[in-house]
Amino acid sequence: MCRWEMSSRSRNFYGVLSVLRWQSPIGDYLTLRDRMVDHGMQFLNPQFAREAAGYYGPNSGISLVLRNRQARPMRIGVVGLGTGEIAAFAKPGDVLRYYEINPDVIRYSQGSGAYFTYLGNCQGKVELAAGDARLSLEHEAERGQ
Repeated sequence: MCRWEMSSRSRNFYGVLSVLRWQSPIGDYLTLRDRMVDHGMQFLNPQFAREAAGYYGPNSGISLVLRNRQARPMRIGVVGLGTGEIAAFAKPGDVLRYYEINPDVIRYSQGSGAYFTYLGNCQGKVELAAGDARLSLEHEAERGQ
């Protein structure tokens, strides 16, 4: 049986975000929830905290692609930061560029007060484009990036 407690909650133009701490038989973990949709999770046990979990777990499509890729570095664009779980797959030399419109998602997933540590533990380089991904990508294309 799982039990949970609220770790944080915020509300802004984009909605209500919650960080929930779950106690479960497989180990305690945090989830980022927007209303009733989870946007990633991370185990609190340091032994598992660097591993992608939830819908990015070992049998997911993104996991299979990124774990079985060629040895050369990759540049990966991700629309929506969530907990930053995709950063768990990065290798040295990789560049991950996240596009995120919600400043509270960024606050929960990056920096000294972050609840989630995927970005801070990333082996590659992390770039963050704050704002509407459609506009950011359009402006980058116009500049030839």
